[in-house]
Amino acid sequence: MTEQKTTISELKNNRFETVTELPEKIFYSEPIIVKKAENDLELYFQHPKKGIMKVHDNKIQITYYEK
Repeated sequence: MTEQKTTISELKNNRFETVTELPEKIFYSEPIIVKKAENDLELYFQHPKKGIMKVHDNKIQITYYEK
């Protein structure tokens, strides 16, 4: 499991409900958000990867893993 962090301002769109892309330095494939629960967003990827994005204060913590 790999964990990477970024700031909200690094995201292309600050509205989490509409984020469809994250910087390439975080993901090698474009994630698609399919589930939102409180501050956690579950991401599915073009490649067989899946991840969780959590928002804490002004930081985004991303944990992703191979299926």
